Amino acid sequence: MNIATYIPLKAALVSIYDIIDEDDIEVDESKIIEWASNEMRLLSVKQTYDHKLAFLIVSNHKAALPCGFKIIDFIAYKHILTDTDIANIKLYTSDAESNTIGSKYMSFINSDYFKSWTMLRMAVKNSFMLGIHCKNPINMYAKCEHEYSVDKYGFIHTSFKDGYLALSYYSYPQDSEGNFLIPDDEDIKEAIKDYCFMKLWEKRMNLKEENSINMYNLYKRQYKISHANAKGKILLPQGPDGYENLKQQLIRFGQNTNHYYSGFGNLNQQENISLNIFGR
Repeated sequence: MNIATYIPLKAALVSIYDIIDEDDIEVDESKIIEWASNEMRLLSVKQTYDHKLAFLIVSNHKAALPCGFKIIDFIAYKHILTDTDIANIKLYTSDAESNTIGSKYMSFINSDYFKSWTMLRMAVKNSFMLGIHCKNPINMYAKCEHEYSVDKYGFIHTSFKDGYLALSYYSYPQDSEGNFLIPDDEDIKEAIKDYCFMKLWEKRMNLKEENSINMYNLYKRQYKISHANAKGKILLPQGPDGYENLKQQLIRFGQNTNHYYSGFGNLNQQENISLNIFGR
């Protein structure tokens, strides 16, 4: 599947909100967005990610990862920010109120000013920590007196009590207003819609509402079909390069390409089995 355009996640959920309004269903909007995000992860949609750098405040050994975070590139730190630091940060951020660098990321990383930040050492190198970092992260080899770890709840824990972090990371794509983007594809949007309504009716079923079991089973059946359709479309090779890669894999893993036609060609011949294992 070749995705050419992206749309805001909220725009893709319009059909869901329309049905909810018509049926006078009360539901928290944040839950709808959470369910839609879960389905995107289940679909494993291949997409590009935005490379950003965020400045985080460490308070009492802890700082929160930014919204939309996908994977860590590196983490650097400073104990205090001077007026010079603030001036440089404002120079590269999109506006005075922002604490994230997007389009000017490479300019900031290559600037002389950024060399004044110190790379923080990764405290543990278990599968979870390595899984949320890029391959061979520089923090794994950093020689620094301070260290950090990340928990599963989205918080960075540091060995120093208070300070500042410069977090380079990849995030899900967002538009200029900060809305998360998803591929503009009807099959994906249909799978998201069915998943959200399945979860909605599952919640109401647990509350013992009338007819909720039937509605849950209805959307569960629809979701199985729409999810399979979207998943199958995603797995299709993308463009000429994708088909060429598929062909190369078939050749590499199945070099004897004619065995399909000769596999049953000898069924009319008697099998000759020799039990003379000692050569007599």
